[in-house]
Amino acid sequence: MNIKHLIFPVALSLSLTAFGQKTPVVAKTDSTTKKGPVDYQKIIPANAIGQNGLFNIRQVDQKWFFEVPDSLLGRYLLAVTRYVTTPQGFGSFGGEKVNEQTIYFQKGNNNNLFLKGVVYRQETKNTSEAIYQAVMQSQESPIVASFDIKARNPVNGNYVIEVTDFFKKDVPVVSIAAEEKTEKKLGSLADDRSFIEKISCYPLNVEVKTTKTYSGSGLGVPAGALTGAITLRLNISLLLLPKIPMRKRIADERVGFFNNKYILFDENQQRTQTKYLVQRYRLEPKKEDLAKYKKGILVEPQKQIVYYIDPATPKKWRPYLIQG
Repeated sequence: MNIKHLIFPVALSLSLTAFGQKTPVVAKTDSTTKKGPVDYQKIIPANAIGQNGLFNIRQVDQKWFFEVPDSLLGRYLLAVTRYVTTPQGFGSFGGEKVNEQTIYFQKGNNNNLFLKGVVYRQETKNTSEAIYQAVMQSQESPIVASFDIKARNPVNGNYVIEVTDFFKKDVPVVSIAAEEKTEKKLGSLADDRSFIEKISCYPLNVEVKTTKTYSGSGLGVPAGALTGAITLRLNISLLLLPKIPMRKRIADERVGFFNNKYILFDENQQRTQTKYLVQRYRLEPKKEDLAKYKKGILVEPQKQIVYYIDPATPKKWRPYLIQG
């Protein structure tokens, strides 16, 4: 699905006509206009700690910066948040997923980059139908964050944005989901006791470890009851999704798949239809094995499914997990 960029109105220039003696007109400065990017070295000094990967990452003291290339604008990223450690009695454990959201960067209107969330709940049967435009106009992606462009990398033109507060503070798409906070009876985030531990980048993903402290007693959590605070460690994974999406498959109630509900619009129908898409692995045959695959012969996939065993698993049980 193509990402449509916002079209911003062009400011109209006004001409003033004066009778008699002409008085110079002083242009008023728009206080809402942000300053343009400054020199790269002023934001990213030579002694900055750097990593290169999906996003080039630079650390300056306790500030973290992403360098976002034009090629990643509009590309879908999957943000997955998991617990690393939890307090005793919390009810959830390290390694458990707590949140998941598809997001993408978009060029903003005022020297900034927007981060938008993807909410997929409706679809049209055919993108060539006239109703497609109406459906697209009724599912505007929310802007979940805005980043000022601090500078441009003079070598590759990457946009430099600061992401410190985005990961440190309680931003829903990369933190604990609202319903989880309500269920666990977590209060407000304690900014002075919340911080980024580490950010690591790789070719297709970025891993962010944070420590976050919330006020409140929690729900049967001894640490919260005794101190009025609950500290959690989280890991946020930002994974670049394939440029060509996987083909959708409609769920069949006779087969036990987890699925996602959506509404299908079709000009040839007098009503909408409720459909379900299955959640499945992207198992595809290798090109050289495609003929065998079509004949029903068992072949190796292009990319295998890899399972990882938690290192905290007792060694005596590991062989049986592998066999299973």
